[in-house]
Amino acid sequence: MTELWTGDVLTASFRMGMCFAADGKLRGVVLLRSSNGQVDVYHVYGSVQNNTFSATHGSGHKITGRFLPGDDVEVKIRLGNGMRFTTVARRFRDVPLTDDCAPLPETSTHQQD
Repeated sequence: MTELWTGDVLTASFRMGMCFAADGKLRGVVLLRSSNGQVDVYHVYGSVQNNTFSATHGSGHKITGRFLPGDDVEVKIRLGNGMRFTTVARRFRDVPLTDDCAPLPETSTHQQD
């Protein structure tokens, strides 16, 4: 199963491509676009259990959270330096992603609301 999550944190926006396996494993690619247009890419790996998820990046960044009713996901981000942020992402199900679970380039039909 594949999903695209979109949202904002501080002055940056993000697009997360998430791939879920039947055994509960997840992998994804986070594209974080700063206010100056620079895009940083993070590959994350983790798992889903019941209504919660947890994924980590090799640098020590951690993404956890829970699926909310409807099309929202509560996302908690803990950076490797200890800084923490919480945001709500919009969730789009069964979307096409690249082979490594990255979001496809933005088009007029896939832009953030």
